[in-house]
Amino acid sequence: MTQQKHLKALIRARQERTGESYSIARKQVLDRLRGVEFTLVADFKAHERHANQVRFTKDGTELLSGGFSGEAKIWSTTDWRQTGELVGHSQSVNGFAVGQTRVITVSSDKTVRLWDLPKRTEVMTLDRAGKQIVAVDLDASGVAAWTGDFDGRIRRWTFEGEKTFDARVGGPIAAIAAHPSQSWLAVGIVGQDLLVIDGGGGTVTELAASSEATVSVCWAKDGGFLVAAGADGSVVVWSTDDWEVARKINAPGRGMVPIAVDSVTGLLAIGWEHHVGLWSPEADEPSTTVDGLPKGVYSLDFAPDGSRLAQCGADGRIRVWSLR
Repeated sequence: MTQQKHLKALIRARQERTGESYSIARKQVLDRLRGVEFTLVADFKAHERHANQVRFTKDGTELLSGGFSGEAKIWSTTDWRQTGELVGHSQSVNGFAVGQTRVITVSSDKTVRLWDLPKRTEVMTLDRAGKQIVAVDLDASGVAAWTGDFDGRIRRWTFEGEKTFDARVGGPIAAIAAHPSQSWLAVGIVGQDLLVIDGGGGTVTELAASSEATVSVCWAKDGGFLVAAGADGSVVVWSTDDWEVARKINAPGRGMVPIAVDSVTGLLAIGWEHHVGLWSPEADEPSTTVDGLPKGVYSLDFAPDGSRLAQCGADGRIRVWSLR
Protein backbone atom coordinates (compact mmCIF):
# COMPACT_ATOMS: atom_id res chain seq x y z
CA MET A 1 0.00 0.00 0.00
CA THR A 2 1.21 3.53 -0.70
CA GLN A 3 0.11 7.04 0.11
CA GLN A 4 -2.20 6.81 -2.96
CA LYS A 5 -4.77 5.22 -0.67
CA HIS A 6 -4.67 8.32 1.51
CA LEU A 7 -5.10 10.59 -1.51
CA LYS A 8 -8.03 8.56 -2.86
CA ALA A 9 -9.76 8.82 0.50
CA LEU A 10 -9.53 12.63 0.32
CA ILE A 11 -10.93 12.62 -3.21
CA ARG A 12 -13.88 10.43 -2.22
CA ALA A 13 -14.58 12.70 0.76
CA ARG A 14 -14.67 15.72 -1.56
CA GLN A 15 -17.01 13.90 -3.93
CA GLU A 16 -19.39 13.26 -1.05
CA ARG A 17 -19.34 16.95 -0.11
CA THR A 18 -19.62 18.43 -3.61
CA GLY A 19 -21.12 15.78 -5.91
CA GLU A 20 -18.22 16.27 -8.36
CA SER A 21 -16.95 13.55 -10.65
CA TYR A 22 -13.81 11.68 -9.57
CA SER A 23 -11.59 13.47 -12.11
CA ILE A 24 -12.82 16.94 -11.14
CA ALA A 25 -12.58 16.19 -7.43
CA ARG A 26 -9.05 14.82 -7.89
CA LYS A 27 -7.93 17.97 -9.71
CA GLN A 28 -9.44 20.22 -7.04
CA VAL A 29 -7.79 18.27 -4.21
CA LEU A 30 -4.37 18.24 -5.87
CA ASP A 31 -4.57 21.93 -6.82
CA ARG A 32 -5.44 22.83 -3.25
CA LEU A 33 -2.66 20.68 -1.78
CA ARG A 34 0.05 21.93 -4.14
CA GLY A 35 -0.90 25.58 -3.82
CA VAL A 36 -0.54 25.93 -0.06
CA GLU A 37 2.12 28.26 1.30
CA PHE A 38 2.93 29.65 4.75
CA THR A 39 1.97 33.31 5.25
CA LEU A 40 2.71 34.57 8.75
CA VAL A 41 -0.29 36.39 10.26
CA ALA A 42 0.67 36.44 13.96
CA ASP A 43 3.87 36.19 16.00
CA PHE A 44 3.72 37.20 19.65
CA LYS A 45 5.12 36.42 23.09
CA ALA A 46 2.48 34.36 24.90
CA HIS A 47 4.40 32.94 27.88
CA GLU A 48 7.54 33.99 29.71
CA ARG A 49 8.86 30.45 29.64
CA HIS A 50 8.04 27.54 27.32
CA ALA A 51 4.67 27.49 25.53
CA ASN A 52 3.65 23.82 25.57
CA GLN A 53 0.30 23.60 23.79
CA VAL A 54 -1.96 25.49 21.38
CA ARG A 55 -5.54 24.56 20.56
CA PHE A 56 -8.21 26.38 18.53
CA THR A 57 -11.73 26.56 19.89
CA LYS A 58 -14.37 24.68 17.93
CA ASP A 59 -15.60 27.84 16.16
CA GLY A 60 -12.06 29.06 15.47
CA THR A 61 -12.62 32.45 17.10
CA GLU A 62 -10.15 31.85 19.94
CA LEU A 63 -6.86 30.07 20.54
CA LEU A 64 -5.85 28.50 23.85
CA SER A 65 -2.22 28.22 24.92
CA GLY A 66 -0.63 26.36 27.82
CA GLY A 67 2.52 27.55 29.54
CA PHE A 68 5.32 25.86 31.45
CA SER A 69 4.57 27.80 34.63
CA GLY A 70 0.88 26.87 34.81
CA GLU A 71 -0.74 29.54 32.67
CA ALA A 72 -3.65 28.70 30.36
CA LYS A 73 -4.33 31.77 28.23
CA ILE A 74 -7.01 32.58 25.68
CA TRP A 75 -6.38 34.70 22.58
CA SER A 76 -8.66 36.28 20.00
CA THR A 77 -7.95 34.98 16.48
CA THR A 78 -9.12 38.32 15.04
CA ASP A 79 -6.54 40.67 16.56
CA TRP A 80 -4.49 38.21 18.70
CA ARG A 81 -5.06 40.09 21.95
CA GLN A 82 -5.47 38.11 25.16
CA THR A 83 -9.16 37.76 26.05
CA GLY A 84 -8.92 35.62 29.15
CA GLU A 85 -7.04 33.13 31.30
CA LEU A 86 -7.90 29.88 33.08
CA VAL A 87 -6.26 30.33 36.48
CA GLY A 88 -5.63 27.35 38.74
CA HIS A 89 -2.76 25.12 37.59
CA SER A 90 0.53 25.50 39.42
CA GLN A 91 2.77 23.66 36.93
CA SER A 92 3.02 23.06 33.20
CA VAL A 93 -0.31 22.96 31.31
CA ASN A 94 0.15 19.99 28.98
CA GLY A 95 -3.03 19.89 26.94
CA PHE A 96 -6.61 20.98 26.23
CA ALA A 97 -9.79 19.14 25.26
CA VAL A 98 -12.10 21.85 23.94
CA GLY A 99 -15.87 21.40 23.73
CA GLN A 100 -18.52 23.95 22.82
CA THR A 101 -18.56 25.65 26.25
CA ARG A 102 -16.35 23.41 28.38
CA VAL A 103 -12.60 22.82 28.45
CA ILE A 104 -10.67 20.07 30.24
CA THR A 105 -6.99 20.76 30.98
CA VAL A 106 -4.23 18.45 32.21
CA SER A 107 -1.07 19.47 33.98
CA SER A 108 2.21 18.41 35.54
CA ASP A 109 0.69 19.54 38.86
CA LYS A 110 -1.08 16.12 38.69
CA THR A 111 -4.57 17.56 38.27
CA VAL A 112 -7.32 17.38 35.65
CA ARG A 113 -9.54 20.47 35.69
CA LEU A 114 -12.88 21.31 34.11
CA TRP A 115 -13.56 24.90 33.01
CA ASP A 116 -16.47 27.03 31.80
CA LEU A 117 -14.95 28.57 28.67
CA PRO A 118 -17.27 31.59 28.20
CA LYS A 119 -17.02 32.54 31.90
CA ARG A 120 -13.27 31.69 32.16
CA THR A 121 -13.94 29.98 35.50
CA GLU A 122 -13.05 26.59 36.97
CA VAL A 123 -16.03 24.28 37.42
CA MET A 124 -14.19 21.59 39.37
CA THR A 125 -10.96 19.66 39.79
CA LEU A 126 -11.71 16.23 38.36
CA ASP A 127 -8.66 14.30 39.50
CA ARG A 128 -5.42 14.44 41.47
CA ALA A 129 -3.13 11.74 40.08
CA GLY A 130 0.04 10.22 41.49
CA LYS A 131 2.19 11.53 38.65
CA GLN A 132 1.99 14.27 36.03
CA ILE A 133 -0.86 14.13 33.53
CA VAL A 134 0.56 14.69 30.08
CA ALA A 135 -2.13 13.98 27.49
CA VAL A 136 -5.79 14.78 26.83
CA ASP A 137 -8.11 14.57 23.84
CA LEU A 138 -11.76 15.27 23.10
CA ASP A 139 -13.97 12.17 22.95
CA ALA A 140 -15.93 11.36 19.79
CA SER A 141 -19.12 12.36 21.63
CA GLY A 142 -17.89 15.95 21.95
CA VAL A 143 -19.06 16.05 25.58
CA ALA A 144 -16.25 14.10 27.25
CA ALA A 145 -12.47 13.81 27.21
CA TRP A 146 -9.78 11.17 27.65
CA THR A 147 -6.71 11.77 29.82
CA GLY A 148 -3.44 9.88 30.16
CA ASP A 149 -0.76 10.15 32.86
CA PHE A 150 2.72 8.92 33.73
CA ASP A 151 1.19 6.24 35.95
CA GLY A 152 0.06 4.53 32.75
CA ARG A 153 -3.59 5.21 33.54
CA ILE A 154 -6.30 6.19 31.04
CA ARG A 155 -9.47 7.89 32.21
CA ARG A 156 -12.57 9.26 30.50
CA TRP A 157 -14.34 12.31 31.97
CA THR A 158 -17.66 13.82 30.93
CA PHE A 159 -18.09 17.59 30.88
CA GLU A 160 -20.45 17.08 33.80
CA GLY A 161 -17.53 15.81 35.89
CA GLU A 162 -18.32 12.09 35.80
CA LYS A 163 -15.57 9.47 35.38
CA THR A 164 -16.78 6.73 33.01
CA PHE A 165 -13.54 4.81 32.29
CA ASP A 166 -10.48 4.10 34.40
CA ALA A 167 -7.80 1.57 33.47
CA ARG A 168 -4.04 1.12 33.54
CA VAL A 169 -2.80 0.18 30.05
CA GLY A 170 0.98 -0.04 30.48
CA GLY A 171 3.93 2.20 31.23
CA PRO A 172 4.07 6.00 31.28
CA ILE A 173 1.74 7.51 28.69
CA ALA A 174 3.24 10.10 26.32
CA ALA A 175 0.36 10.78 23.91
CA ILE A 176 -3.29 9.91 23.28
CA ALA A 177 -5.79 10.58 20.49
CA ALA A 178 -9.49 9.72 20.35
CA HIS A 179 -11.06 8.40 17.13
CA PRO A 180 -13.48 11.02 15.75
CA SER A 181 -16.47 8.68 15.46
CA GLN A 182 -15.73 5.40 17.25
CA SER A 183 -14.81 4.53 20.84
CA TRP A 184 -11.18 3.83 19.91
CA LEU A 185 -8.31 5.55 21.66
CA ALA A 186 -4.72 5.54 20.37
CA VAL A 187 -2.22 5.49 23.24
CA GLY A 188 1.52 6.12 22.96
CA ILE A 189 3.30 4.37 25.84
CA VAL A 190 6.94 5.08 26.66
CA GLY A 191 9.10 2.10 25.73
CA GLN A 192 6.24 0.21 24.08
CA ASP A 193 4.44 0.09 20.74
CA LEU A 194 1.42 2.25 19.95
CA LEU A 195 -1.73 0.73 21.42
CA VAL A 196 -5.27 1.22 20.09
CA ILE A 197 -7.85 0.37 22.73
CA ASP A 198 -11.64 0.27 22.71
CA GLY A 199 -13.20 2.63 25.22
CA GLY A 200 -15.72 -0.08 25.92
CA GLY A 201 -12.89 -2.43 26.92
CA GLY A 202 -10.23 -4.50 25.17
CA THR A 203 -7.42 -3.92 22.69
CA VAL A 204 -8.16 -3.21 19.03
CA THR A 205 -4.58 -3.51 17.76
CA GLU A 206 -0.95 -2.90 18.65
CA LEU A 207 1.23 -1.07 16.13
CA ALA A 208 5.00 -0.70 15.77
CA ALA A 209 5.22 3.07 15.63
CA SER A 210 8.80 4.04 16.48
CA SER A 211 12.15 2.72 17.63
CA GLU A 212 11.78 5.20 20.48
CA ALA A 213 8.84 6.66 22.42
CA THR A 214 5.74 7.75 20.51
CA VAL A 215 5.49 11.47 21.28
CA SER A 216 2.53 12.54 19.12
CA VAL A 217 -0.55 10.84 17.71
CA CYS A 218 -3.65 12.01 15.83
CA TRP A 219 -6.45 10.78 13.54
CA ALA A 220 -7.67 12.05 10.20
CA LYS A 221 -11.07 13.75 10.48
CA ASP A 222 -12.93 10.79 8.98
CA GLY A 223 -11.03 8.33 11.17
CA GLY A 224 -9.68 6.47 8.16
CA PHE A 225 -6.05 7.10 9.04
CA LEU A 226 -4.02 7.13 12.25
CA VAL A 227 -0.77 9.13 12.38
CA ALA A 228 1.97 8.74 15.00
CA ALA A 229 5.36 10.41 15.43
CA GLY A 230 8.29 9.02 17.36
CA ALA A 231 11.08 10.74 19.24
CA ASP A 232 13.43 9.45 16.52
CA GLY A 233 11.67 11.66 13.95
CA SER A 234 9.75 8.84 12.26
CA VAL A 235 6.14 9.50 11.27
CA VAL A 236 3.92 6.57 10.30
CA VAL A 237 0.42 6.68 8.78
CA TRP A 238 -1.84 3.61 9.08
CA SER A 239 -5.04 2.87 7.21
CA THR A 240 -7.54 1.94 9.92
CA ASP A 241 -9.62 -0.42 7.75
CA ASP A 242 -6.80 -3.01 7.66
CA TRP A 243 -4.05 -1.45 9.86
CA GLU A 244 -1.56 -1.52 6.99
CA VAL A 245 1.07 1.21 6.70
CA ALA A 246 -0.06 3.80 4.16
CA ARG A 247 3.13 5.87 4.31
CA LYS A 248 6.26 6.64 6.28
CA ILE A 249 7.99 9.98 6.68
CA ASN A 250 11.33 10.66 8.33
CA ALA A 251 11.46 14.15 9.80
CA PRO A 252 15.02 15.50 10.04
CA GLY A 253 14.88 16.19 13.79
CA ARG A 254 14.48 14.23 17.01
CA GLY A 255 12.80 14.72 20.38
CA MET A 256 9.44 16.47 20.34
CA VAL A 257 7.82 15.90 16.93
CA PRO A 258 4.33 17.46 17.02
CA ILE A 259 1.86 16.54 14.27
CA ALA A 260 -1.54 17.76 13.10
CA VAL A 261 -3.87 16.82 10.24
CA ASP A 262 -5.97 19.42 8.44
CA SER A 263 -9.58 18.25 8.49
CA VAL A 264 -10.32 19.99 5.17
CA THR A 265 -7.43 19.00 2.88
CA GLY A 266 -5.74 16.15 4.72
CA LEU A 267 -2.47 18.09 4.81
CA LEU A 268 -0.11 16.72 7.44
CA ALA A 269 1.86 19.24 9.50
CA ILE A 270 5.03 18.02 11.23
CA GLY A 271 7.27 20.02 13.54
CA TRP A 272 10.90 19.36 14.38
CA GLU A 273 13.96 21.31 15.51
CA HIS A 274 13.64 24.90 14.15
CA HIS A 275 11.09 23.83 11.47
CA VAL A 276 7.50 23.10 10.52
CA GLY A 277 6.66 21.34 7.25
CA LEU A 278 3.49 20.46 5.34
CA TRP A 279 3.12 17.13 3.53
CA SER A 280 0.40 16.40 1.02
CA PRO A 281 -0.84 12.80 0.71
CA GLU A 282 0.80 12.13 -2.65
CA ALA A 283 4.28 13.49 -1.82
CA ASP A 284 7.31 12.04 -0.04
CA GLU A 285 8.84 15.47 0.62
CA PRO A 286 7.21 18.51 2.26
CA SER A 287 5.36 20.77 -0.14
CA THR A 288 6.46 23.77 1.90
CA THR A 289 8.42 24.45 5.11
CA VAL A 290 9.16 27.30 7.46
CA ASP A 291 12.44 27.56 9.36
CA GLY A 292 14.01 29.91 11.88
CA LEU A 293 11.87 28.58 14.72
CA PRO A 294 13.21 27.65 18.20
CA LYS A 295 14.85 24.27 18.63
CA GLY A 296 11.85 23.16 20.70
CA VAL A 297 8.75 23.10 18.47
CA TYR A 298 6.18 21.68 20.89
CA SER A 299 2.65 21.89 19.49
CA LEU A 300 0.72 22.42 16.24
CA ASP A 301 -3.00 22.85 15.55
CA PHE A 302 -5.04 23.59 12.43
CA ALA A 303 -8.00 25.95 12.62
CA PRO A 304 -11.31 24.10 12.17
CA ASP A 305 -11.70 25.40 8.61
CA GLY A 306 -8.10 24.58 7.66
CA SER A 307 -7.26 28.20 6.91
CA ARG A 308 -4.57 28.61 9.58
CA LEU A 309 -1.90 26.65 11.41
CA ALA A 310 -0.78 27.62 14.92
CA GLN A 311 2.56 26.70 16.52
CA CYS A 312 4.19 27.23 19.91
CA GLY A 313 7.51 26.28 21.42
CA ALA A 314 10.46 26.75 23.72
CA ASP A 315 10.71 30.52 23.15
CA GLY A 316 7.24 31.09 24.64
CA ARG A 317 5.96 32.55 21.38
CA ILE A 318 2.90 31.68 19.33
CA ARG A 319 3.08 31.84 15.55
CA VAL A 320 0.13 31.51 13.23
CA TRP A 321 0.28 31.11 9.46
CA SER A 322 -2.44 31.51 6.87
CA LEU A 323 -2.55 28.55 4.49
CA ARG A 324 -4.87 30.05 1.85
